[in-house]
Amino acid sequence: MCSNNRIVKNRLARAALPLPGRTRKNAFRGQIYVIDFILSFSIFMLLIVVSYASWSSGVGRAGDDLEARGAYAAASSALSSVIDYGGFPSGWAINATDPSAAWLKGIGCASRPGVLDPIRLSAANAFFNTTSYKNATKAKLGFGRFDGDIHVQSQSGAYLNIFGAAPDSNQTVLASASRMALLDGQTVWVRVRVWRASYQ
Repeated sequence: MCSNNRIVKNRLARAALPLPGRTRKNAFRGQIYVIDFILSFSIFMLLIVVSYASWSSGVGRAGDDLEARGAYAAASSALSSVIDYGGFPSGWAINATDPSAAWLKGIGCASRPGVLDPIRLSAANAFFNTTSYKNATKAKLGFGRFDGDIHVQSQSGAYLNIFGAAPDSNQTVLASASRMALLDGQTVWVRVRVWRASYQ
């Protein structure tokens, strides 16, 4: 029994002693694990950065696309207000002194669809080109949150009516829409351009 205990103790003692070369292998193996971890972590971080950049770019493009669609809708709405809509109430051009008045529900320039009324056109132009009335007029013409201008041109290209000023050099036209209409029996082009409002 005593000799068995000695044998077991000797074996345990020998197992506890490092074998020659075993320490180096363990140390080398530990270095491999550290290098492997650093490389894996670096690749993981690189993937996160690339994924974030791709996602951020996609979100930006989606935002630009959404804004372009909104701008086109605003241009179409304003063009329709000028060419197809007479405003509400229909006598607004004679009675209105302030486009933000509660009784004035909408501004339009047509006597009937496709035919411009010179009195309504002149009144809308006067409101649009007056700084204190411009925002209320834009809202009731259908520009929404965008800024823009409206041009009425003869077939020869002469400007008959200009609503608003051209965009600043730091602003980009996001959308435009144009159609033909009649004014005083003559065919004219009506063009609406839309850009991001400067206060946005």
